[in-house]
Amino acid sequence: MNPKDGAARGIKDGDIVRAFNDRAQVLFAAYCNERIIPGTVAAPDGALYDPVDPGNPNSLDKGGAINTLAPARFQSKNVSGEVWSAYLVEVEKWVGPVPQSVSEKRGYH
Repeated sequence: MNPKDGAARGIKDGDIVRAFNDRAQVLFAAYCNERIIPGTVAAPDGALYDPVDPGNPNSLDKGGAINTLAPARFQSKNVSGEVWSAYLVEVEKWVGPVPQSVSEKRGYH
């Protein structure tokens, strides 16, 4: 995220943040950089879904699985690709202890 957007939310580089929308919520480490366009955020892909409460459809994910935030619709009626490259999220600083995920509870970390 751009440092100006981070400052407006009390977020600095390295803080734990929660990105969320009406579909999901994911924890990340904040990376504040001037190269990110103000008003946008960027996140790497290729993460593994690692929920805190797998029985809960809105469980907090600690694996960084940004695809959980993406809309579940196709690009068009003729194109089966996901609409995942641009969608709305909000970002806030995580306050308090970070809960254990399923893989951490099972000793995989």
